[in-house]
Amino acid sequence: YRMIIGELTVLDDGPDWNSFWNLYHRGEWEPALLALLKQTDWASKPVFVDVGAWIGPVTLLASRLAEHVFAVEPDPTAVLGFQANMRASSVRNVTLCRCAIGPGTSTVTIGQTPGGAWGDSMTSVNHLDGDILTVPAYSLRGLFEAYDITRCGLIKLDVEGAEAEILAQARPFLAELKVPLLVSLHQPLRPDPDRYATILGSALEEF
Repeated sequence: YRMIIGELTVLDDGPDWNSFWNLYHRGEWEPALLALLKQTDWASKPVFVDVGAWIGPVTLLASRLAEHVFAVEPDPTAVLGFQANMRASSVRNVTLCRCAIGPGTSTVTIGQTPGGAWGDSMTSVNHLDGDILTVPAYSLRGLFEAYDITRCGLIKLDVEGAEAEILAQARPFLAELKVPLLVSLHQPLRPDPDRYATILGSALEEF
């Protein structure tokens, strides 16, 4: 099943994807994020990095604005939806990185929320009580090196609770890179919210 949203054609038969795309179509999903993409000056740094791309809602818009998008997504069901959406919308300036971003290890283990399903946008390193999967992983610096990412103008990081450790490890790289970073925070998802706040505060202190 497919849904037409403006210039986009998207797959809507995954877990709750139909209701999500209706929300997206009404402009009720992440309006500040989507507005920021449109306001970004892509002239001198035309590359966007979408970490936690899911089925592609941010990448789809960014592909119309930036010269190239590198989209990072480890969830295998989300990857299928992402690829279908890129094909359906005739997007050709996107590189899909089928991996996770972690704190420097070569693999990470991801899983679903209790009662959730692969592809439902909540896959996380913090949900390891049900179905789990070990996937390839890069540090943020490692991703940029492996995919030869240059001229980056904006990074979006939405990784369902793993952001504190990722940013702590990436702190020196981010200080060198000097690129705007848009991070979704997920403290309520963590079993250790106080520790999360400490790690995150330390990671971002100098910024």
